[in-house]
This record gives sequence, structure tokens and C-alpha cells, in this order.
Amino acid sequence: PDRYGDDWQAIRKLVYFRDGFICQDCGISMDDYGRPLDIHHKIPFLFSGDNSLGNLITLCRKCNSKIGTKIIK
Repeated sequence: PDRYGDDWQAIRKLVYFRDGFICQDCGISMDDYGRPLDIHHKIPFLFSGDNSLGNLITLCRKCNSKIGTKIIK
């Protein structure tokens, strides 16, 4: 099983489609290295256990890292 639950792959697809396969921060469709986009938990799953669509957003790797660094601080 995935660390976010057995239904994580299906949830990820829903978020990608909802967000049009576009980073919701910078607007690109894949990062500078051609890697696919990430799904980001607005409130970290570790604290919330929340995989609801309202807690998830599509981000490129660069924006996801930038936001993750802010959360850690």
C-alpha cells in the first residue's frame, strides 16, 4: 500500500484532472527536467491524514519544494 492509503493513485488522478495537469503556483505543465507534476497536501498528511480534494493541489517539483521548505520553517 501507498503511504497515503490504498486509494492514493485514484485520488492523484482526480487532482491532476481537476487542475488540468498544470502547476497551480507557476502554471507550467511539467518541470524544467521533464518530470511529471507532484500532488501537494496543503496541510501535511502526517498531521491531518486528509486526502480530500480540498487539501490537495497540483504543483511542479520546484514549487512543491519551495512550499515544503516554508512549512518546515
